[in-house]
Amino acid sequence: MLVSLVFFGLYIIPETGIVWDDPIQRGYGLIVYEYVFESNSFLLSYKDRFYGPFFEFLLIIGEKLFGFKSISSVYIYRHWMVYFSYLIGVVFFYLLSMKIFSFGSKKSDTLFACFLSCVFVLTPRVFGHSFMNTKDIPFMVFFLVSMYFLLHFIEKPSIRRAVYLGVSTGILIDIRVIGLFVFGIISGVIFFQIIKNVLGSGVKNCLDTIVSYFRNGNSFKNLSLHFTVYSRWIGFSSIFLVSVLITIYLFWPTLWANPFLVFDSISEMSRFPWGGDV
Repeated sequence: MLVSLVFFGLYIIPETGIVWDDPIQRGYGLIVYEYVFESNSFLLSYKDRFYGPFFEFLLIIGEKLFGFKSISSVYIYRHWMVYFSYLIGVVFFYLLSMKIFSFGSKKSDTLFACFLSCVFVLTPRVFGHSFMNTKDIPFMVFFLVSMYFLLHFIEKPSIRRAVYLGVSTGILIDIRVIGLFVFGIISGVIFFQIIKNVLGSGVKNCLDTIVSYFRNGNSFKNLSLHFTVYSRWIGFSSIFLVSVLITIYLFWPTLWANPFLVFDSISEMSRFPWGGDV
């Protein structure tokens, strides 16, 4: 299916037009690029600085590296990059489906995940936007990526998995600040896992260990083990948090001058100043 989607993209992308937001989004990316590489401080007073710039900045870096000159080549390249990110989203949607649904047979799991992925691909609104929407499609993709790495982390917590989860969540927020809600969801799930896996069974086992010590003179080895597990969960959660904060800061250049702008961004986006009618 993925190969078919690639060839379909090769056919249809050169035929797609330029949407309303395309020049505006590209202009924002150029302003961020000039701030980072040319020390142009206009970004700090730009009205749209509250948008997360990750994907637009990435597109401009690619545009400069490939040396696109004509407007047509620039926008075909941009649409290809959005579509490529969408294909990554399809892959992670499939992987996420494999993790969520299990019928006890790998063949059944694979077939059902393929079926769900086909439904996802055949969703008209999402597929239509996959060629041109440089805001919502990358945000959707990194939502899927962060959810996959969340399940991946919960299955078997480790430093590496905590970093993957933190970086993907940070990039999600750097695309759209509403990703902070996803950060809240992930933090809640991790906290629940700590309660469930450590305190839920751990408290009982710790109490049993203490009672056993006074009855039989056994050591506190098991008690120390439970506290070690608890400390590991706290450590992994801290690594996740640090990874999120570092990623947000690194890939949102406006925050380099004022890290607290992220709170202004929340306020601004909650009542977006647009005077048009729909």
